[in-house]
Amino acid sequence: MDSENLGKAISRLPKALITPNESECEDCVANEVYICSALPNSSELIIPYAMSDYATSFTPVHLNDLLSAMI
Repeated sequence: MDSENLGKAISRLPKALITPNESECEDCVANEVYICSALPNSSELIIPYAMSDYATSFTPVHLNDLLSAMI
């Protein structure tokens, strides 16, 4: 998002960053995951996510990979 205008997106990913795998998708709604934060850790983000009403997990995302994938 643009820091001067939070209603303006300056970049985005062409596809979903995180999707549930088969074992996480028991109660998924349209294969969605729910992300509400990201924790910086050196050269990666640690992203907690929920994939149902009762299950959560964490995944690391390398910042260079994330930035290079943005369009």
